[in-house]
Amino acid sequence: MTCVGSHFASFGRSGKGICASRIDADGVLILSRFTGAARELTDALLVIPFAIGEIADSIASALGMSGEERTRRLKRMRRTIAESNIYDWATKFLTTLLGFDRPVGLSGT
Repeated sequence: MTCVGSHFASFGRSGKGICASRIDADGVLILSRFTGAARELTDALLVIPFAIGEIADSIASALGMSGEERTRRLKRMRRTIAESNIYDWATKFLTTLLGFDRPVGLSGT
């Protein structure tokens, strides 16, 4: 059996930071559904941090995941992180808040 790099991110840890720090592109992120990154990092295994059985099932899924799937998921999450920045987030937030259409030519369009 091979050891799988898995990481659990809840309120106090950053899922984005964990993904960005994995230089070997292998690992599984188990992420609380209540974190801000949960909406963006859709390749993470999402859990309710108070549901012990759900966390156990996610850990079992991570351990049973093939190396190819782990790499594919982590690379997609890293791409999502690389493509989003504070300016893109602010534009999305303000256009949603104010009900405007996003101007053409801004990041993310």
